[in-house]
Amino acid sequence: MWLINRFSGKMIHKWVLLNFFLTLLVIVLVGFSIKEFACYQFNQYSESAAQAKQFRQTIETYQIYSGIVALVLTVVIHLFFAQKILQPLKSLFLSAKRGAENKESIVVDSTSQDEISEISNEVNRMLKRLHHLQQQQEQMVGDLAHELRTPLTTLKGYLEGLEEGIFKEDDSTYRLLKQECSNMISVVGKLNELQKWESGQTDLNPEIIDISDWMHNELKKIEVIGKAGIEVMTDVEPAVIEVDVQALHVIMNQLLDNVAKFDVEGYVQINGKAEDDQYIVSISHDGQPIPEDAADRLFDPMYRLDQSRQRSTGGPGLGLAIVKQVAQKMNGQAGLQTHNNHHTFWITIPQ
Repeated sequence: MWLINRFSGKMIHKWVLLNFFLTLLVIVLVGFSIKEFACYQFNQYSESAAQAKQFRQTIETYQIYSGIVALVLTVVIHLFFAQKILQPLKSLFLSAKRGAENKESIVVDSTSQDEISEISNEVNRMLKRLHHLQQQQEQMVGDLAHELRTPLTTLKGYLEGLEEGIFKEDDSTYRLLKQECSNMISVVGKLNELQKWESGQTDLNPEIIDISDWMHNELKKIEVIGKAGIEVMTDVEPAVIEVDVQALHVIMNQLLDNVAKFDVEGYVQINGKAEDDQYIVSISHDGQPIPEDAADRLFDPMYRLDQSRQRSTGGPGLGLAIVKQVAQKMNGQAGLQTHNNHHTFWITIPQ
C-alpha cells in the first residue's frame, strides 16, 4: 500500500496498478506451484535427466507466455470496467465542484444502489445546506446593513441639524438620539449573544428542577407580557428535569417577547408535558398569519416577514435564531406549528 500511495495520479491508475501487482503475484505463486508439481510427477516416470530438464524448460516457457497474456488481459478488462464503475464518482465530483463554485444547489443523480449512491445522497444534502447557508449569509448581511443604516442615518441627520441650528437642543431631540443609540446597541447585543451560543462560548450548568414550579416563578419575572396586557394561561405538567435554568430563561424570554410584539388576541397559552425521553414546552397564541414557506425561515438570523423591515412591525429578527441555538446547545430542538393566524412555538428538553 505504501508503494501504491506513493504513485501519483488518478485513482483509476492506482487501482489498475494495484490489480496488476495482485495478478502478477497470483500468477507467480500458482504457476510456480503447478510447475513444480508437474515436474515432480514427470520425474517419476522420465527415462533420463535430459528429458526432465527439457520438460521443465518447456513448462517455464509456456508459463511466461501465458502469464504475459493473462496480465495484459487483466489490465485491459480491469481498465474497462474500472472506468465504468468510477464514471458516477467522476460525475459526482464535477457536479459537487460546480455547485460549490457557482453557489448553486445542484442535485447529483445516481441510479446505482451502492456506496456511490450513498455518497451522492450525502453530497446532495451538503450542497443544499451550503446553498442555504450562502443565501442566509447574503440575506443576513443585507438585513444587518439595513438595521444599522436607519439609526445611523437618523443620528447623522439630527447631529447635522443641531450643528446648523435646524433642530433645537431640547429633551425630545435628546430622547430621540438616545433611542436610536439604544436600537443599535440592542441589535449588536443580540448579535453578540447569538454568536456566543453558536460558537459554544457559553457553558451550560445543568441543575435539577421541577419544571412546573420553575415556570410559575419564571412568568412572574418576565415583564414584557404584563406590559403588553396579555393574559397568560398555563398547563404545565410537573416533572423533574435536569436543565440549565439560565438557558431556559433565555428561551422563554425571547419567545414571550416575540408573542408580545405580534399577538393580536391578548392571550397566550403555555403548555408543558413529558413525552418519552423528553419534555416539551409549547407557547401558543394568535398573531399575524405566517406563510408555510416562511415558517422554517423564521429561525434564520435577521429574517423577518416584513421585508421592508419597518421598526414599528418588529425587531431585528434575532430572537428566534437565539432560541434555536440555545435549544440545540441543550441537545434539544425548537420549531413552529402554524395554521392561519394561530401559532405554536415549541422546544424540547432531554430528560
